Amino acid sequence: LIKALGDEDDYARKGAAFALGEAGDGRAVGPLLKAMKDGAQSVRWEASWALVKLGKKGAIAPLIGALRDDDGDVRWKAAWALGEINDARAVGPLLDALRDADSLVRNSASISLTLIFEALARGLNDRDYVARGTAGLAVLGALDPLIDALVDDNINVRGNAVGVFVTVLEPLLDVLTDVDDADLPVDAADALIRKIMGPLIKALKYENKRGRLEDTSALKFLANERIIGTLVRMLDDGDLTVRSNAAITFLLILDPLIKALNSEGREVRRHAAAAFSVSVEP
Repeated sequence: LIKALGDEDDYARKGAAFALGEAGDGRAVGPLLKAMKDGAQSVRWEASWALVKLGKKGAIAPLIGALRDDDGDVRWKAAWALGEINDARAVGPLLDALRDADSLVRNSASISLTLIFEALARGLNDRDYVARGTAGLAVLGALDPLIDALVDDNINVRGNAVGVFVTVLEPLLDVLTDVDDADLPVDAADALIRKIMGPLIKALKYENKRGRLEDTSALKFLANERIIGTLVRMLDDGDLTVRSNAAITFLLILDPLIKALNSEGREVRRHAAAAFSVSVEP
């Protein structure tokens, strides 16, 4: 089958790529990556699909490497395939791909990041404790590149990072508090919020200027009770920088909420009113 990838007939090469994906043999990863540069677009696509099927059998690292290929078509198909495989190990490289000069690569990376974190958010909300914990570990493992992305110079990178935090932070905090140890929940949630607060402030300032913080999901995110509780504790911190970050964040929270209270959308006003009550209570 691998030899058939070099056949003169396009259909034969396409069929070979399909069959290799179905066979599930990790030894086909290298030849299929080469087939992503095939002269026939149909063969390229079939090779990409085959690599998705082989994702957990050694295709993830090579596909991440393909995000740096000279061929833009290979890069965007690699970004697409990583989203279909849906593995958190691809988060950092996909964030880097948001800076790609090719708009197809950037769009594909953005969609793939959305797919990955939507799946992780579902995992964080799963009824099964093990599933929640597994998703939580995956998100925590992707935290450092996400935090770096919050302060990236590139608009696409920053915007996607904010969107990810809006999607996963609340269920992640739920997971961190879903333990028997009464002392760990507050410490773990506080540590996470404090870690992201500085970079998140910078990103939220920009999003606020663009008016995107009036979105209902962002309002819910901003007024999360655990975030507010941590901010209140940060206001009493002995470190001046920590206290300043907390105060600035409160101001950032209030500004879009006040604007949203005057929105023409009834649902936006309702969410804003609920969020405002949580935010001003401290």
